[in-house]
Amino acid sequence: MRSAIGVCLIVFGTVIVSLPAISDLARNYFAMQLMSPEGFHNISIGGTMSAEYRFGCWILGACMIATSAIVWISALRYELKNARKASTQPWSNAAIR
Repeated sequence: MRSAIGVCLIVFGTVIVSLPAISDLARNYFAMQLMSPEGFHNISIGGTMSAEYRFGCWILGACMIATSAIVWISALRYELKNARKASTQPWSNAAIR
């Protein structure tokens, strides 16, 4: 369960970090497609995303990715602790194998 949460946090964190760049590329591409029949070769439209919004997306995405790393590390530590405990107890199933 924890690994699924970690993967989800990494995927959505990456999407949020890349959202401003994808938005700018899509806006420019569709503007060029709209203007291309009239012979325009370059277009610049004002009103891009604000720097605060870009920074917010970067911080939120980075925090999500960092949280997933913490979740994975805690899951790994939990598994190692249980494996160590199972190997030291003679009545556990791991010692029988």
